[in-house]
Amino acid sequence: MNKKMIWLGVVLVIVLVAGYFYTQKNKEFKLITNDQELAEFMQNMEEGDLEEYLAKKDELYAQDTYGGATPEETLDLYIEALKVGDLELASKYFRLEDQERELVKLKGLNNEQIENYIKFADSGERMLFCNEENDNCDIDIKFEDDNVSVAKFILNEQTNKWKMESIKN
Repeated sequence: MNKKMIWLGVVLVIVLVAGYFYTQKNKEFKLITNDQELAEFMQNMEEGDLEEYLAKKDELYAQDTYGGATPEETLDLYIEALKVGDLELASKYFRLEDQERELVKLKGLNNEQIENYIKFADSGERMLFCNEENDNCDIDIKFEDDNVSVAKFILNEQTNKWKMESIKN
């Protein structure tokens, strides 16, 4: 009886340890979205974690087909999604790391605020400014005789789709 209890205890410990490591290895992947999350990741990471994170991030970006062939097209798609009230779709035109935050921000706006947002982003003459590598761009508009930065974009190089980094609100 005593040996059976010891073996049962050993088996139970093995199952619990295996279960713990299985859940740790297979927990849901989450993109780092802010400095605090980055600091926690860096503090707790083990050998190979950074490479694994970057591989999973690249995989997600390779699957992300939201965005336009140009920054202007991405801005137009974003505005159209807002016009039809599809806030979730509108948030998908942002970088993957920013989508959740942008969706929360959009859901916090009332209809009048969204209409004003659309009018501002869709008004005036647009001017595109890109860096030398052509993988970061800004769109400015002429607004009340002034150039106002409307949105910043970054190219998803895996899909060649432009994603918003930020938009003026």
